[in-house]
Amino acid sequence: MHKIKFKKKFCISNMDKVIAIISLIIIILMFLMSYISKNITPVFLNYAEVEARKFISSVINKAIAETRIDDSLFIINESNNEINTIDFDMNKVNEILTNISYNIQSSFKAMDQGLYIDIPGYDSEKLRKGVIYELPSGLIFKNNLLSNIGPKIPIKLSMRGSIISNIDTSVTNYGINNAMIKVFINLNINQQVVLPFTLKKIEVNTSIPVIIKLVSGNIPNYYFGGMGNSSPIISVPLEE
Repeated sequence: MHKIKFKKKFCISNMDKVIAIISLIIIILMFLMSYISKNITPVFLNYAEVEARKFISSVINKAIAETRIDDSLFIINESNNEINTIDFDMNKVNEILTNISYNIQSSFKAMDQGLYIDIPGYDSEKLRKGVIYELPSGLIFKNNLLSNIGPKIPIKLSMRGSIISNIDTSVTNYGINNAMIKVFINLNINQQVVLPFTLKKIEVNTSIPVIIKLVSGNIPNYYFGGMGNSSPIISVPLEE
């Protein structure tokens, strides 16, 4: 009589299947995250930085437009149609720089707190959510035909660092027996550009001409308090 032999079949339990699927998903996710970090994130960050700089420039221009700036910040002493001295009215210089820094800070703070903010060229409702721009995800293809497809990726700014400001001037001879005074406001602002999975610190330095004044007389030997062509620097921390 022949004995009947039964072959054992290798069986995979449901738990083993679940573990295998989870492990595969984790490997795929790690690969995707590595790929995104190396190839996609830098592309988005570059675009985000450009848009952030544009927005910060708009905030700066708005702050300067809301600040009264005129040539009364100069103290010019003349005699016999000659300029003897040119100096700063330091109280007015400090007032101007403080007001500009405060206006810039107020705009960032309002956006950070979800309050209404009016920046020309930007959607106020999106700014209340902290979004300064939305990047189409199709930009990763680096193709004009595909650049506008896919979901939008929001770009946000996070308040960090400080606003550093000062007034810079130049005095030059202009024509015959005239001096031209130019005034620039220098600003240095640090912010963080925030994307869904990453952030990047950026520093914006800008110099904006605000006054050009022509006065009769040659350039004097003494001007702006002997400090050179720049006012003292004012630094205002960005409050979180």
